[in-house]
Amino acid sequence: MVVTDLRRIVLWACLALMTLVAVPARAQSPYVDDRYPHLFAPRDQRPRIITIPQGSRQAAPRAARSAESVRPPRDRAATLPTVTDGTQPPAADAPASPTTFLLVLGDNLAEWLAYGLEQAFEDVPELGVLDRTRLSSGLTRPEFHDWSRAVPETLAQQAKVDFIVMMVGSNDRQAIRLERESIEPDNERWRDLYAQRVDAVMQAMKARGVPVYWV
Repeated sequence: MVVTDLRRIVLWACLALMTLVAVPARAQSPYVDDRYPHLFAPRDQRPRIITIPQGSRQAAPRAARSAESVRPPRDRAATLPTVTDGTQPPAADAPASPTTFLLVLGDNLAEWLAYGLEQAFEDVPELGVLDRTRLSSGLTRPEFHDWSRAVPETLAQQAKVDFIVMMVGSNDRQAIRLERESIEPDNERWRDLYAQRVDAVMQAMKARGVPVYWV
């Protein structure tokens, strides 16, 4: 498979999977609990629940099984291949080894992204997905997991990487702690510090010289 075609397929797969793991923005208040509309929604907005009377839940009579419909027992000996010339039957072809590798980095959602990419490329044996995600990681807590250092270390351990996919941020809506202060989110300084960390991770990935997709 041509690398250009793989690059296009990887991009479309990432975009499609991103729509599955991303939570759509709600038009109503985020504090409305709509998980059980039949319990908590206003009466005029509750879905109708139709109850089927007990007497109408009668199973259809099961047709009698005729003797003609019963399949005769299979003769296993007749189905076995016969070897007349003393040679063994040809062995099944071994699965092809991957020649192109896609490295997935990031947090909890990135782990699901890696799983989805494995499923999406299940029928493309020449492409292998390398899951190097880290649960509960992010860019606001480098003392827990520092992606700016982990990316070069991970790339050094992989002999061949053709694509890199990064998905991170689901755990990052929290304060950035410096040596003597804590910077809360939703202010200009927090955004500047976070952007610096994004740039550091991006530069570490781009240093490999392969296409990088930040989801």
